Amino acid sequence: MSRTAEKPFETVENSIVGQSTAINRGEQLTHVIESQELAGSVFKSTMMVGFELSLNTFAAVQANTFANLHHLSELIGAKSPSQVFDLQCSFLRKRIDMGVEQVKESQALSTKALIDMSKPIKEFFEKVIADLKTA
Repeated sequence: MSRTAEKPFETVENSIVGQSTAINRGEQLTHVIESQELAGSVFKSTMMVGFELSLNTFAAVQANTFANLHHLSELIGAKSPSQVFDLQCSFLRKRIDMGVEQVKESQALSTKALIDMSKPIKEFFEKVIADLKTA
């Protein structure tokens, strides 16, 4: 007789269940590793996006500060109230245009940031769906 025939039915069944459990644990370990890689790539892209947004914000603050100081120096050099009024109107127009440009840049950067941050998540779920279809 073979060795499996000598063993009681429960032992053979437990052996099969044990192998199945080992395979499931291996798959779980693979999923855990993939999840850690996903978290690492999302964290890295988030850090890069935060850095870009910070640089953009600092550049906007710097541009606004220089514009304000230049306007103040022009106001100090004004000779008449009508010249002050003209300088003020010109400054407001420039500031509005500058603000609109800064908002457009921030919006474009934020959109790019969301795309960059969601890319690893999208790839992960596409892989999971492909794995589920093959299984």
